[in-house]
Amino acid sequence: MDDSLKKDAHRMWSVIRGFRRVFLTRVHGALSGGKINLPQFNVMTLLEEHPDATMSFLADKLNVTMGAVTNLLDRLVKMGYVDRRRDPSDRRLVKAHLTDTGLNVLSEGMRNVVETLAPAMAGIELEQRRQFLDTALRLIDQIERSPRQPPTAS
Repeated sequence: MDDSLKKDAHRMWSVIRGFRRVFLTRVHGALSGGKINLPQFNVMTLLEEHPDATMSFLADKLNVTMGAVTNLLDRLVKMGYVDRRRDPSDRRLVKAHLTDTGLNVLSEGMRNVVETLAPAMAGIELEQRRQFLDTALRLIDQIERSPRQPPTAS
């Protein structure tokens, strides 16, 4: 691995940490007026994108254990935002679905996130924004496709 790639990877980690810090402090509070937290928002977003998601699918996408997904879903079910249904073709499978109330809460949260992020993004030219977003999405795809490797001692 060449030095410029290592330096860029280090800078990328700084960018990721910065985004995480800013997101957690600025955007987290905007999520549906405190009705849901960030992990719940992430689950609900996945359920909107994948309406017939199984517990194992959610655990894999969120990079958490099945127990963690079960706990998150238990809270969302109790709140009336998600329901669970057995798959009629395989009763062993349980699939999670957003309720109408859940869809409304998710929409409100997304609207608040957009209203929080858009003013900051307005200071960046359209072409630069699109190039950055395209590159970031490609990088995420590359990371997800690459095999997980244990760290090597240097």
